[in-house]
Amino acid sequence: MTYTTNMPLVGQNINVTQPLIEANFNYLNTYLGVDHTQLNGTPIGTHQAIHLERQGTVFPGIDPTTTSSELGFYARNDAANVLRMFMREPSSGTVQQISGNVISPTLTPFAFELPLFGGLILKGAITPVITSSGPPTTFTYASLGLSNFPNRTLNVQMTPTNQNGNVATVSAVTASQITAKANNSSGLFYFIAIGN
Repeated sequence: MTYTTNMPLVGQNINVTQPLIEANFNYLNTYLGVDHTQLNGTPIGTHQAIHLERQGTVFPGIDPTTTSSELGFYARNDAANVLRMFMREPSSGTVQQISGNVISPTLTPFAFELPLFGGLILKGAITPVITSSGPPTTFTYASLGLSNFPNRTLNVQMTPTNQNGNVATVSAVTASQITAKANNSSGLFYFIAIGN
């Protein structure tokens, strides 16, 4: 089935072009109906599915611009070069990943970032060695293959990787780093942090 353009031509009678006009309407109903209700279906004007083409071919992809009255939903690759869904705020504002999780492709065997609704982000990893003597240990998210929070770290929780009952006390956080000290013995800790 094909769509015939420039038809009817000036001077053609409707009885000559009627089969072509009918074929064009059938074409429109068939191909515009992909992922939509059919032209004569119900509910009128609804989508059955939405398919988004990848914006760019590799991370970071292309974030489309938005006007002050637009919110953009689109697909592009995340930091792990996996196709995910993103949202862009009005006025070409903040870009938020809204599907999947971001597994760090570098440095640590356990590192993740997960976008949450409301602009929150959950991330976690295994810390470097947190010391129990001397000054507290400060490490950056970047050193673990994670991105910084856009604004601030809101809360951090830590648990030892070896389940020895050790406790780490977090003494300071910023959008880019955590400072903590182990209470019993130096060691590695799993941490999760939530921020925005």
